[in-house]
Amino acid sequence: DAFLTKGVIYYFNQRKFQFALDEYLKAYEYLKDSKNDFLKFRNIYHIGVVKIYLGEEKDAVTHFETAAAYFEKQMRTQKNEIIISNNRRAWLNTLRQLAVVTAQLKQFKRSDSLVTLGLNQTRGDEKLLLENAYFMKCRGMSEFREQNDNAALWYLKKSVPELQKRNDF
Repeated sequence: DAFLTKGVIYYFNQRKFQFALDEYLKAYEYLKDSKNDFLKFRNIYHIGVVKIYLGEEKDAVTHFETAAAYFEKQMRTQKNEIIISNNRRAWLNTLRQLAVVTAQLKQFKRSDSLVTLGLNQTRGDEKLLLENAYFMKCRGMSEFREQNDNAALWYLKKSVPELQKRNDF
């Protein structure tokens, strides 16, 4: 947990991606035999995020696919509402990162289908406003790529208020 936290500080606060990856990999060594699967797969997710910034997009896809499969299974099989909610958020964030990285790899069809899934899963849920805003932003970027300027502007404008509210630059 300490290595994971240190990695998060390097990543989010200092933007030192290689240092963050080094800490996540240390955490991975401790977590690979751990019984705390949520923390283990959260760490795998973070490794994927950093790999995007380091230009290792294909590796990032593998990490996100692994994490998403775990979070989705837990979301569907657990009985405790808090555990379900935590895994649902983790699954949605992993789907979004997977959509982003597959778009970077020019796998636009796959990316767009992940965004559609994310929008469908978050639409109208007051507890998932931030997650919905991220998927709206992704859809806006996709529409822009397809030169659908009016649709792109609509989706991007819809995403901004929630992102601003959370100070997400």
